[in-house]
Amino acid sequence: MSEGSMLVDFKQLPYVDMGHAQVPLYWMNEQSGILKESIQAFLEAGMGKSEISPEQFELVRGYLEYVIKAPCWQEPPLPEKGTPTLAELRREIVEAKTTKELDAWLHRCLKLGIDPL
Repeated sequence: MSEGSMLVDFKQLPYVDMGHAQVPLYWMNEQSGILKESIQAFLEAGMGKSEISPEQFELVRGYLEYVIKAPCWQEPPLPEKGTPTLAELRREIVEAKTTKELDAWLHRCLKLGIDPL
């Protein structure tokens, strides 16, 4: 896999209009296989089975940023104490630099009822 093939501009990806909401494209449906391979490497790295390359990390982080910025997500009207806000999650994903930070971020998304993967 060449470094150039890893570059994806997620800002150019559309969201799917479901009539009532615009939702992100699902990573398993990506056609080149590069995103799927990168997410698989991220999951395996989280289990200590392998390493994730910097290019794969950035591809996963970019996809997660694309997902959390989808128009379908809305702040809950009365968030529970300790629940992250959507604005916090959107800021944190841009700042994530390690697989541990991505993993912690994914768990914070789940507290808000969002499963980006």
